Amino acid sequence: MDLAGVREASSVVILQMFGSSLPPLASYYDDPAQLVFDTRLPLSVNVEHVPHDRERFPPTLKSLSPQDLAALVNARAPEALDRVRRNYKTAIPQFYRDGKTGDAKMQLLLPVAPLARDQVELALAVDRLESVYLGRTVLPLDWAYNNARLLTRPDSDWLRP
Repeated sequence: MDLAGVREASSVVILQMFGSSLPPLASYYDDPAQLVFDTRLPLSVNVEHVPHDRERFPPTLKSLSPQDLAALVNARAPEALDRVRRNYKTAIPQFYRDGKTGDAKMQLLLPVAPLARDQVELALAVDRLESVYLGRTVLPLDWAYNNARLLTRPDSDWLRP
């Protein structure tokens, strides 16, 4: 038996331990609309919080001041919105649990190309509020990929393993 066969057999054994009642599938959202960016709503960036962790930025940008980092992300946000308007799958859902409040919510990840339009180096995590999307923070692409893949394999031209 090859390695794939061993894995399949062990998966069957594990499932049999549950008997006939498997646990329910995990549910991360109540409304499927949470998974799609509504391009009719504006996007605003929380410039106070975005630059809070310089280590999230590419090495070429770490020498910039927090104000300059925030201004750069804010200036590139409209480009991310344009990409989403061209292809709704550009906004990738991620499940997020607030470390302070414990609240669970869905966020969308948008591509940010701080230096060159064709070179995405960050993901902007956005929350949908009543009538606006708010960019809360930026993530390095490896973090964004790991967070997004918890829900589904990202189908995207900018977020790859």
